[in-house]
Amino acid sequence: MPSTLGPTQFMSEISLLSGGTWSLPMRAASDTTVVEVPRSAMLRLMAAIPEMSDIVITVLAARRRRQLDAGDGMLVLVGEDEDRAVETRGRVRCA
Repeated sequence: MPSTLGPTQFMSEISLLSGGTWSLPMRAASDTTVVEVPRSAMLRLMAAIPEMSDIVITVLAARRRRQLDAGDGMLVLVGEDEDRAVETRGRVRCA
């Protein structure tokens, strides 16, 4: 999903909150300065500053919703076509 970020904007995915992996590719179209904040520091800041936490969570949830609406989600189920452990009438069953 092409997008452009500018000053005061940030890039992350909702997996930041759970310690998951990054799945959104990025590239810089021009010289760019990136400030990488470690997950643990970001979570401490979010706990200490509720207003910032509200903004971050709202943005991450909106980005995830946009990915799902565009059919660009990263969930892949691996298994046999007829394996009920993989597919149960359109629902995903977690073991």
